[in-house]
Amino acid sequence: MDPGEREGWMEIISAEELDAHMAAIGQAEANADITKQMFLEHPLRPNSRLLIPGCGTAQLFDYVQPSDLGSDIKLVLTDINPSFLAKARKRLQRFSGIDYHMQMDDIEETKLTGPYDGALVVLVLQHVEWQKAIDSLVSLNPSKLYIVEQEQDPSQHAVTKSRQLSEAWRKYAEIANPKLVPRTELTNYMADKGYSLVETYERKVPDKKTMVGFVFQ
Repeated sequence: MDPGEREGWMEIISAEELDAHMAAIGQAEANADITKQMFLEHPLRPNSRLLIPGCGTAQLFDYVQPSDLGSDIKLVLTDINPSFLAKARKRLQRFSGIDYHMQMDDIEETKLTGPYDGALVVLVLQHVEWQKAIDSLVSLNPSKLYIVEQEQDPSQHAVTKSRQLSEAWRKYAEIANPKLVPRTELTNYMADKGYSLVETYERKVPDKKTMVGFVFQ
């Protein structure tokens, strides 16, 4: 991970700042909507183990139920920031009877052991060395990979600087430079790893951006 990215996620962006920003720009709800549709149309088997690496605060669960991701799903959520995981735990505690586990882990060099039946990766690849992250995920042998990425004018910063940003997000945008993963590069790399693209999903969001969901199998 780029040093600016690591500083941003470990020292600058708080759990509250992350939630507020993602809700304000419409991406939290759009990504949740894509995720729900991906799992509805390409479900995992009952009792599957689902990994959510780089889960952040698990804001996804403000918009979806754990049951939307599968019947009797077993969730494993990881992140590099313990305060994000703490917020994620509070979110999941609102649901009764959920089988979940949380762990500090860096997806670029995962310490996890598989197998997992699926992995859900939402807006993570643009903040890390994405090929290393994919290699880590593939090593866990998931049968399906659900990936959500951001697409936009590549000449513009991934964080829209013309928007009224909080001080934390302004500082993040100054020191970090997320690298959006081109769709063709992602699908070709996944094909090299033995995963075929099953379907894509798109949602327009503010600031002339598009959220794109990919299901690989």
